[in-house]
Amino acid sequence: MSVLTAFVLGVTVLCTQVTSDSVCGGNHSGTTFGTIVATPGQGTCQWSIEVPWGSSVRLTFETFHLHDGEVAVYEHCNVGNQLGTFKGPDVPPSVTSYSNKMVVTMTSSGVGTGMGFLAHYEAVPVPRATMENSPDDNLSPLDIQDGCLTHTVGDCWATEDERGLQNCVCGGEYRVCYAVRCLTGTSAVMGKDGHWECRRYQESRGLKISGQTKFVPVPLIVQAVVGLVNWSLGNAFEEPDPQEQILADLQALDHRLDNLHGQLDSLQTHQNWAVDASLYAHSEQRLRDTLDYLTNVLYVDPAGQMQPSAAAQQWADTVLSTGQDGLFSVLNRFHEMVVGSSGLFGSKSLLLTYDAMLASTMPRDSVAYWNKLLWFYEYTYSLQVAGYSAWSTALNVKGRQAETPAVMARGRGKLSEQACFLEMYLREWPSGTYGLPMTNTGCPVAANVTWETGSRFQDTAGYNEWSDGLHFPADSFQSSTVRQEFCMKTSTDGGSGEWPAGSYCVFKKGACPDDFHEGHIIWDDVDVFNDNELSGAVPDGVYDANTEIHYCCREDGSYRTPIRLPIMAPFYLFRHQQGCQMVEGITSPVDEWFWFDDDDWFNHNELGGAHPYDDGDPDNHKVHYCFYQRDELAS
Repeated sequence: MSVLTAFVLGVTVLCTQVTSDSVCGGNHSGTTFGTIVATPGQGTCQWSIEVPWGSSVRLTFETFHLHDGEVAVYEHCNVGNQLGTFKGPDVPPSVTSYSNKMVVTMTSSGVGTGMGFLAHYEAVPVPRATMENSPDDNLSPLDIQDGCLTHTVGDCWATEDERGLQNCVCGGEYRVCYAVRCLTGTSAVMGKDGHWECRRYQESRGLKISGQTKFVPVPLIVQAVVGLVNWSLGNAFEEPDPQEQILADLQALDHRLDNLHGQLDSLQTHQNWAVDASLYAHSEQRLRDTLDYLTNVLYVDPAGQMQPSAAAQQWADTVLSTGQDGLFSVLNRFHEMVVGSSGLFGSKSLLLTYDAMLASTMPRDSVAYWNKLLWFYEYTYSLQVAGYSAWSTALNVKGRQAETPAVMARGRGKLSEQACFLEMYLREWPSGTYGLPMTNTGCPVAANVTWETGSRFQDTAGYNEWSDGLHFPADSFQSSTVRQEFCMKTSTDGGSGEWPAGSYCVFKKGACPDDFHEGHIIWDDVDVFNDNELSGAVPDGVYDANTEIHYCCREDGSYRTPIRLPIMAPFYLFRHQQGCQMVEGITSPVDEWFWFDDDDWFNHNELGGAHPYDDGDPDNHKVHYCFYQRDELAS
């Protein structure tokens, strides 16, 4: 991966012979227009564009000539929705993102690639979708009252009074309820969680689906999500008569949502989160009821019209309402909960809230944990995809087909932003074999990677020192001894992709990953009454009365340029030369150190090749560790 670098806006950006000594791409942010000029070399160039919030980005190509390779344009980030790919001699059409962020990549082999391209970007107004008023526009979705009647903290129940049907939850000293308003043709039934659900028939929607027993790796679940977005919001709406096909696709999605919902535990509520959980429940129920009504009550007649006509019109009015039950409000709430911008759940993402709940009942490195987390992720995404599809269908029912492109753009933009936000929590560790130091919380957590653990006990001279707040495992270090504990990936199976360019080191196990260089540290442990021990999986090295550990280090990027690694759980990297490598989603890595008081007589300490940063003296090593913990855990 090439290294990103920032250039002065409007200055030509060249990409020639992309190597560790010649970088390409750039960061363009904070202004409303700019220019990119690119000459292809060997490798990949990436430009990140960000215009002021509240605007969209329009990219217009002035010249374009690229034979070997291609240019790709993405919404928000390079795992967002792909807005287009281009190659050849023809100038592409302009491309517009919904969000205020866009990423452009150019990949080529450097042989006969053509002249490249010149493009201008500018901030333009965001496509707007018009909504309608309804009698319920000024109603809040929640009603908060003192006391829980006969219920205790966390209880959920359904009630009916002069205000109508309500679902409630007890938050301790107060209860939170939200109104349940079913569409014509459906009626309220009691669900398995004790809440009202709107259904066409007075029967349950099926048995709970048992969870999978075999883990299915999902290296980039975001790709599947983007596929969902494209399937639901893409070419289907460009067909001459899309309604019947949309209904067929949504019916299939409706069944899948039922399956996913059956595989998930209900989102449990903490006493302080009763309001938040109720807002989630209201949004989830409204989306499911809207989809259920569309797929089970309405149908398309031979003339391509939605029937029954009166029911279709009422359904469309509700969907397009600006009130709390309208999809504009519901999808907005869902989006804010997913990215953690709503202030709900302690301003944490809905996924991280669910993660915390799962982690309290099962280990994060278990198959069951990752299955449930990925199911929840797919469920919330699929639910929103269905919502945007229903929104576009409602516009068709009202004869407002011209407005569907704005809804499509909004759906792509919002879901791409969510994909970019959540991708960092669902990444896998890179492929290959290597190791990391163990932290006081154990080995790092990510899907599809199994760590083997081991340790090296070293007898030192008696005056070890360490930085405040060291995150080594408990009881592993004292003034006269230290136990280095390891998390080793010993199999080439599992993991995905390569280590990103940067400045850092890992333990060596087998061949170093691509673009890393090998080195070692030798500790001259005490000679008298030496009790050195070795157990489990350990890095390559020599382990006898002294200790020699081998490392893999790279120095092909700035430590200030954030790299992408899994951040679901804390982890260590070794500092190399410049400073602690920045990682996306972690604002402030902690530079920690351990001073090894090595043998004082005829000391044979040694540093060789590429090794972690060591600013000790010739007879004592002082090794630097970079500790990473995602921001919401560190705060």
